[in-house]
Amino acid sequence: MKHGRGFSFAEIREAGLTPQFAQSVGISVDHRRHNKNAEYQAANVARINQYKSKLLLFPRHAGVAKKGVINDSSADQLKTAGEQNTTDGVFAVPAVSPRVKPAALTKAGLAFRAYHTQRLARTNKRYAGVRAKRAKEAEAAKK
Repeated sequence: MKHGRGFSFAEIREAGLTPQFAQSVGISVDHRRHNKNAEYQAANVARINQYKSKLLLFPRHAGVAKKGVINDSSADQLKTAGEQNTTDGVFAVPAVSPRVKPAALTKAGLAFRAYHTQRLARTNKRYAGVRAKRAKEAEAAKK
């Protein structure tokens, strides 16, 4: 689930909105994002639908509610609209549990040279065939 710049076009369309209308009601849209994971897309669509369910759209003309992608709110719903919502976590980002638990530093861990080890392994892999050939030739020369 990507939290940040906005929802992708696919997520917004799956929620039943158009990108232009979504921006007009406060849903951020990121045209550069594409969905690679169906699970994350479904979670983001659920977030949009949750936002839509709590959204109050005021009619442009008092008493004349308009039907549309999201219908204008009724007069009963608008009576309570003046109260400020101060609840924490109305649309909070879910807490992510860390994949790895923190571990204490050890002397071996501090002495480990990751870049050097990686380069050495890469060099050994690259020259494995040449070294094996030379060893075979040296063995044959001894006989």
